[in-house]
Amino acid sequence: MKFLILLLILPLNAFSFKYETVVSGQEIIWSMAFIENEIMFTERRGRLKVYNPITKKARIIKGTPKVYARGQGGLLDVKLHPDFSKNKRVYLTYSISLKDGDRTTALGFGIYDGKSLNDFKEIFVAIGESSKRHHFGSRIQFDENNNIYMTVGDRGIRPNGQDLMTHFGSVLKLDGNGNAAAGNPFIGQKGKLAAIWSYGHRNGQGLYYDKDSKVLYEMEHGPRGGDEINIITPGANYGWPIVSHGKEYTLPLWVGDYREKNAKMVDSIKYYAPSIAPSDLLMYKGDKYPKLKGSLVVGALAESHLHIYNLKTKKELKLFDDDDLRIRAVTVSNDGYIYFAADDGVIRKLLN
Repeated sequence: MKFLILLLILPLNAFSFKYETVVSGQEIIWSMAFIENEIMFTERRGRLKVYNPITKKARIIKGTPKVYARGQGGLLDVKLHPDFSKNKRVYLTYSISLKDGDRTTALGFGIYDGKSLNDFKEIFVAIGESSKRHHFGSRIQFDENNNIYMTVGDRGIRPNGQDLMTHFGSVLKLDGNGNAAAGNPFIGQKGKLAAIWSYGHRNGQGLYYDKDSKVLYEMEHGPRGGDEINIITPGANYGWPIVSHGKEYTLPLWVGDYREKNAKMVDSIKYYAPSIAPSDLLMYKGDKYPKLKGSLVVGALAESHLHIYNLKTKKELKLFDDDDLRIRAVTVSNDGYIYFAADDGVIRKLLN
């Protein structure tokens, strides 16, 4: 209750946070994961690196897949398997070119030995047709059964969001080997791909699974306005492009026919207008920042800040919005500190 009162009385910028630089001189960092005290991170151009805080150097990890690194494509998310200490699996999402000129999003894993990803296997390739260079997604999260949730953007073709014969514009659920997870809502249904968990999404670049509450949160880009926070449920249609709070880029017209759901679609729990362009998402549960506990922490590419959204009070906080940081990746270290990376190739640690 004390926290709620403070939020109501004080302006949102009253909480004082700072950061310190941990790693600099890198290229655009898309995602991060901690291996003990080392930081593994992807560079969108296609390199996987690991930063060692003792040597203060970042080494390149060999054995990564060839990626399509154009536009919004490249080497995207990185996650460790929940049993990483035993199986050493590192999972990556990335964009690839197909023989016919189309491009899509893929998922694979390799076995990490400290220097390389050995025996890298491409285990899933999203089905769909698009030669465009944007809206690849793509974030992954593991559930308590080690299944994988994965976002794939609509690939710049709006009708894909309502087409269940393409993986584009969907949240998928896969097992650890890239197959449709058992119990998926469209398994065995004609004209519907079995890997789809939910659909009607534009470009999901934030994904967080809360294993305590078993709730899956997704954040996606709207067009000019209309970024969303969604709670994902199996088989649900989240409306894109029929429902949107965004406008066209070239004309002052709304996208879609509705601002709110119709009977067959699910509304977001929050939307942003103007856009913040969310990229990466976590829920803070540690004890290093008591004021942030239970809040969603989001990287914002537009308005360039670290975005905080308290799920209980609905209050928001913009951190470092004067620093012109296009924040693309956020993660939590094993000892509970938040780290974030911006397009300037710098990884920073959040300080109270």
